[in-house]
Amino acid sequence: MEQAAEHLAREHHLTVTVGMSAAEWRWGGGTPLIGPDGTPAAVLSPVSGLVRGKAFRLLAGMLLLFETAAEQQRFDRNTRRQRKAPVDGWRMEHLSSAPQRQVDGDPDVRLDSAGADDGK
Repeated sequence: MEQAAEHLAREHHLTVTVGMSAAEWRWGGGTPLIGPDGTPAAVLSPVSGLVRGKAFRLLAGMLLLFETAAEQQRFDRNTRRQRKAPVDGWRMEHLSSAPQRQVDGDPDVRLDSAGADDGK
């Protein structure tokens, strides 16, 4: 949860807290992340098999965050197979596994925690 909140702050300049209704069906098995104004900002790790009906309509317009690229790809593949994808596609991102830092103040060159250039 903390990594997701840090990701949204870093990438989208958005402060979020974990929603209280995490067990509700409308989040597709994921955890809602609520913005400062009380509206849902993103959902962390929704399950493709639970995204149907009203949950589908809610999540279709939201940012979906996944802990790994593999989870993101699995969700995308499974929803396409079941023909449950929004017309404009899903808004999805995965969390980076290692915190990154800038090199000599250059915003275009970033290093992962091991010091390797990540190609950005």
